[in-house]
Amino acid sequence: MQSRPFIAVILGMAAWLPLAGGSGNLDAFQELLSHSPFGSAEMGASAAAAANAPIEFRGVLEENGSRFFSIFNPANHRSAWVELNIPTNGYFVKAYDEKTLCVSVEYQGRLLTLLLKRGRVVAQTPSIAPALAPSDKTAAAVNSRFDPIALKQKQEESRRRRQQMAAQTARP
Repeated sequence: MQSRPFIAVILGMAAWLPLAGGSGNLDAFQELLSHSPFGSAEMGASAAAAANAPIEFRGVLEENGSRFFSIFNPANHRSAWVELNIPTNGYFVKAYDEKTLCVSVEYQGRLLTLLLKRGRVVAQTPSIAPALAPSDKTAAAVNSRFDPIALKQKQEESRRRRQQMAAQTARP
């Protein structure tokens, strides 16, 4: 009994589509279905395959007309820059798709399709310590090293302590 209202809503929506502006909207709807802004099932499948891959695709570099791809192995925490169609360190990048940011890599006898791994963006707020006025003791301690009068007093105190220590050790 509860499914009847749901079916009526679906049928009402289906009946509304052709009336909403002719076949132009239906074409736009079909276009939206075939090119979803949320990605395709193929992209989802390649993302799932990339999640199970033993290696990661971390970056692309183009230099002097050659493309290099950063391939990272999480097992040993090592990465390598691999040029397209040139085997390096056990990796062989066979193809690169700029549109989907995917590479096809042959690794350990398997052909893997890897999506570019995106870095996490973490917002940080700068921690600015409030400017605190130094206490009188701190200021005196810092300034006493450079104050000739305070330096003279410290030297005199030190001399008196040495004399007292010498007098105490000399008495039997």
